[in-house]
Amino acid sequence: MNVFRMFVFAIVTLALIWALYTFLPVFFPTEDPAEVIENTLVGAEIEQGKAIEKAIFFPAGHVLVAENFDASNRSLAFECNNPKECCNINDKCGLIEWDERRIIFPSTKNLRTYTRCALESNLFVCKVYFGDEPAQLMIRELVAKEKYDASKEPVVIKVKIENSGKQIMLFGSVKIDVYQKKLENGAWRRIFLFDASKSMPLDRLLSREITTMEIPIDVGSGNFEVKIKALGEDSGFDMNTVIFEVVGGEVCRAQYCEQPNIDLATGECKTLCHCIDCLLGSVCEEKLEAKSPADLWLPDNINLRQSPSNFLGSNQVEFVLDQSHCR
Repeated sequence: MNVFRMFVFAIVTLALIWALYTFLPVFFPTEDPAEVIENTLVGAEIEQGKAIEKAIFFPAGHVLVAENFDASNRSLAFECNNPKECCNINDKCGLIEWDERRIIFPSTKNLRTYTRCALESNLFVCKVYFGDEPAQLMIRELVAKEKYDASKEPVVIKVKIENSGKQIMLFGSVKIDVYQKKLENGAWRRIFLFDASKSMPLDRLLSREITTMEIPIDVGSGNFEVKIKALGEDSGFDMNTVIFEVVGGEVCRAQYCEQPNIDLATGECKTLCHCIDCLLGSVCEEKLEAKSPADLWLPDNINLRQSPSNFLGSNQVEFVLDQSHCR
């Protein structure tokens, strides 16, 4: 066999392999689409926030109903997002017809699907995308020093976030949860810092676009754990964590105040406010009064400086408010 014949033979063989891969599922489908989707849903519930990709063969006339995948802890929606394959939602055009709870395949399709879930109030809210990869937020890099000297430099974390999907991420946010780590009785205990935790807006990201953010962390001295969560509208989410130490900063810090309530014993409207690592209640009070109401999770019209107070230890101060704040 000469070289030319070998070359032709190789081309024909590759063509046959391609044809078998492409058309064999049409005549001999091996998987039930509903079973495949159910399996991807289980995987998406484990790997929350990220889309699980799967090519699925759908025979002509096949119908999927979201209700068949719902459960006591799961709610499912559909989205067909490729205009070459799909009609507009609730429309009929000869292509795939769909709404959020039903999808119909008028002709045989070997279609890529992307399944994503997130747990919200003990319910997995899931969506299956048919056609194109949806927007997907990914934290590509999270950088923090092992140790900061707050007397010489600000505590700043750098994060790179990418939209790794093919759709546009229209808007999103970056959630920053800050915990102080304290060693007590030989074990580390985490204390959530309300005043240092926050959320920052995330501008729209095109497909494969990366944005870099510098996030200032307002903490005093100590050991800290910071959880960063990037999430977007119909774009999933990603999370990562950094741990670091801070020296040279303030120790006594105001944290938060509880919702104002009527004291049943006195009939007064009160709020209980909390500090961390203060040695004196008076110092805790100073730190609280220096914060804005929003920083303490209080309504904006509350003025702690003009409110009578009682010290309930070195890290708790009770403020007596006007009765209108408890209505």
